[in-house]
Amino acid sequence: MRSLFSIIITICFAASTPANATVMEFKRDGTMTVYPAVDALSFKRHAKFVSPSIPADIPADIDSIVEMASEKYGVSADLIHAMIQTESDYDVFAVSNKGAMGLMQLMPETAKEYGVIDPFNAASNVDAGTNLMSSLLKKYNSDTRLALAAYNAGTGSVSKYNGIPPYKETIEYIGKIEKNLGWQIDSKL
Repeated sequence: MRSLFSIIITICFAASTPANATVMEFKRDGTMTVYPAVDALSFKRHAKFVSPSIPADIPADIDSIVEMASEKYGVSADLIHAMIQTESDYDVFAVSNKGAMGLMQLMPETAKEYGVIDPFNAASNVDAGTNLMSSLLKKYNSDTRLALAAYNAGTGSVSKYNGIPPYKETIEYIGKIEKNLGWQIDSKL
């Protein structure tokens, strides 16, 4: 009886002792920050997923531009990086065969609508592209896949098909973003 009591007390004591856990944040510049993880929410607050598909050698100025746009518009920096990787592969001077320009491949009308004078200016381009993505996320109730479909094919196409248009380019675009993020997009990101 005494040993059973000892076992129960030991189990209760062990269960009430906080677990020691650590959260490691790996940054694109190769550094790592270690945080004590008190609970699951602590992990969510401190951990930042960094995709192995997104290059670690992103120029610091572009990374800081992305971070500023992320904070300004409330769009995940990882999503912005995945979009840039997919759209232009970090080529500030990229031009598509359809005339989209810069890091986030702004069409001339979109650049004009968002007040971009020089679409090859990284800060202006990322600011406008992130602003557009933020608007699309709001329009589609934070459904990242629909917002990406609209970014790629336009809101008219998403409305016409009442969802992701069956265009090969758009489906592949969303797939590339998911690959660059390193995981599949749920409905919300």
